[in-house]
Amino acid sequence: MCSAGDMCCGIDCLAGIITWKYNLNLFDKEKLINIHLGKWDLTTVLPVLYNGSSEGIISLSVAISAYIFNMAFMSIAGENGVAAFTAINYVGQFGICILFGISDGIGPIVSCSHGSERYDRVKQILKLAHVVGIAIGTLIFIVLFLFGENLIKLFMSVDQQIVDLAAQGAKIYAIAFFMNGFNIITSGYFTFIGEALNSVIIAASRGLLFIILGIILLPQILGINGVWATIPFAEFLTIILGITLIEMNNRRCL
Repeated sequence: MCSAGDMCCGIDCLAGIITWKYNLNLFDKEKLINIHLGKWDLTTVLPVLYNGSSEGIISLSVAISAYIFNMAFMSIAGENGVAAFTAINYVGQFGICILFGISDGIGPIVSCSHGSERYDRVKQILKLAHVVGIAIGTLIFIVLFLFGENLIKLFMSVDQQIVDLAAQGAKIYAIAFFMNGFNIITSGYFTFIGEALNSVIIAASRGLLFIILGIILLPQILGINGVWATIPFAEFLTIILGITLIEMNNRRCL
């Protein structure tokens, strides 16, 4: 029988094929929008690449931090630890995608309002997005804390030892959802107003720099629980950094 993980992989591949079919329209000169129109202008392309670089850093950080976590779990709990971390990542990504959706959703409104110098509206939107992000993060925390084991069994139900290890870790990992909505939205906000450096700082801090710091320090004190606590630790430090950067930007620009 197929597991939920197998089904998700199959659906993902199918969606990719369908999307690629429609992307082929970009090569058709008869279409209204196609890659043959216009010409490359580096004075436009380079600023766009720089402003969106934080999203690239997020993707890079995910790959590097996954390797770091796998190595840490392998050294402390062996293959079971790696399997448990993988199961939690499957579940956690659902919540992360929702929070990224909120961040992306406010982008056009924030950019338009900032460009038209409606700074009060920018502040209101950011505040509302943070409130919604924290509320959804709290709901995800409750679901993971109370039903983490049931969700993990959707992806991995063969070895009860792994399920128990993942369920224990899920309770600690879930704490991050109180904070990561704020950080994801803040990073996106800085991208939307053209403050690429601040966005890069937040993305690199929560995705890599504070992760490395947590992996070095916490397992020595808390053992395997310290590895689970690394993500909440990184998100907490990033919130402090994010609030500081927002206040500095408001004093300078708004």
